[in-house]
Amino acid sequence: MEAFAQGPVNSTIGAVLCYIAGMMYGNFGRALASIAIATLGVQAMLGRIRWESAIIVGIGIAVFFGAPAIVATFLAVIGTVTLGC
Repeated sequence: MEAFAQGPVNSTIGAVLCYIAGMMYGNFGRALASIAIATLGVQAMLGRIRWESAIIVGIGIAVFFGAPAIVATFLAVIGTVTLGC
């Protein structure tokens, strides 16, 4: 019996989500992060930056790109090491 929270491994929705995740962790995601950092730099040079926003963006980028390692750590602790993508 299949768990309710898990879909078939080769489903269309799973393939689309894996494609989006691959795109966001690839060059496209790095480009978005670079644009965010550059925008913060320009705001800092103009003296119009809210430092709370800069810290939030930095932490968000770190968590986003560190998410696979965080998930792998949790799955290793639980004992399940299979990922869908």
